[in-house]
Amino acid sequence: MQGRATISNGELSTEARRARAAAAYIPRGARVLALGAEAWAVEPYLGATGEVVRVERQEAGDGVLVCDFEGGQLPACDWDVAVVLGRLERCADLPGLLRRLRARGRPVVFSYVVAGEGPVDRRALGWRNGYTRTELGALFGEAGYARACGEDLDGGEVLLRLDPARPRPKPEKAVWVLSCNNNGNFGDRLGVHLLSEVLPAHAVVRHLHHVPFDAPPEGAPDLLIVGIGNSVFHPMLTDELAALMRRAPLAVGVFGTQYRELIPRPRMDALLDRLHLWYARYDADALIYGRGRDNVRPLGDWLIHACPMARPTRDEELRIGPEVWDDVPLDRYIGHIQSFRRVGSPRLHPLLCAITSAEEVAYVEQTDYADQGAGPSGKFRSMLIDVFGHEQPPGVYWPVDRGAVSSYKQKVAENLVQMRAELARLLD
Repeated sequence: MQGRATISNGELSTEARRARAAAAYIPRGARVLALGAEAWAVEPYLGATGEVVRVERQEAGDGVLVCDFEGGQLPACDWDVAVVLGRLERCADLPGLLRRLRARGRPVVFSYVVAGEGPVDRRALGWRNGYTRTELGALFGEAGYARACGEDLDGGEVLLRLDPARPRPKPEKAVWVLSCNNNGNFGDRLGVHLLSEVLPAHAVVRHLHHVPFDAPPEGAPDLLIVGIGNSVFHPMLTDELAALMRRAPLAVGVFGTQYRELIPRPRMDALLDRLHLWYARYDADALIYGRGRDNVRPLGDWLIHACPMARPTRDEELRIGPEVWDDVPLDRYIGHIQSFRRVGSPRLHPLLCAITSAEEVAYVEQTDYADQGAGPSGKFRSMLIDVFGHEQPPGVYWPVDRGAVSSYKQKVAENLVQMRAELARLLD
């Protein structure tokens, strides 16, 4: 990089004032492609972290790249912002130069003397084109630029920064999401935050709930999502859910199962038949209910994606209690769980969070439906086999295999990439 020039405190020349104005549109630390000697003047105004790649059409000294940028070429090097000052009036193919710069996907800062506002006899000055403001605007749009900002200089000259035009926004698509996130459940509330990571930008979300069932009595979304990583089991397989599924033209599921012996198989099969895709939480879910189906995607428990690998800071034991149902900020509660060396939990997803940080964990199996003849929930066993390859007995602490947890997180992350792409295609 060339050495910095000294900025005089006296009256600046026209070229220096233009260069100083142009530098105000360039981020600190940017690598600037300065096309033509006139653009090199921005260098003293970029600060110590800026870098200028000097380019000229013919030999112009050491450290200057020779490139006929007005005749169809651009340097092969990378840059952050291109700058062209005091040259574009002499360019025989200005539309072509703008298209070539746009193809590199970077902003451009340039000056131009507008036709009808500067010197009358442009040809006498060697200028080879003359565009009005309206014509310039059309030229930018045709090249694929959007006008970001600019200002008027002296003598009919304008200074503009153009950024590559963003893709046109896609039409909004209605997405209804059915879950139990309204009851304080840690896992369901966590799933709400992860959902925004996998839906495309034009998805407009409306949250619905199983209890009380509050789906609109009429209408249908473009996409219905059943579950956000929670369990779907017998209390949720209602006539209202079946009716909503029949209304939805397209539906996907993001859920696991529990208390499987109580799940009416015909109702579960009817639900899965209506799903375009089912992102199954655990391998056991996919094996028991998805075998032979081509719409099943083993996702893993995606809620682990919200819990980074961490190290405990407190040599103490945490027993998850009823506070897990409190309306507390999730980021603070995740940090709270991850600060303890030993964590015991009667809830699935606080345990999932704990294995990303604690040295030892334990769980208390759920038996909420013993009076209906059901045994344990089964979801703890499914999770442990997926993550660690084997189950652990309830009520006792065991050491966490951090390598297995990290590997599982990587697997889930890879599946999420595929999930994002599939949801984007469905809503395209």
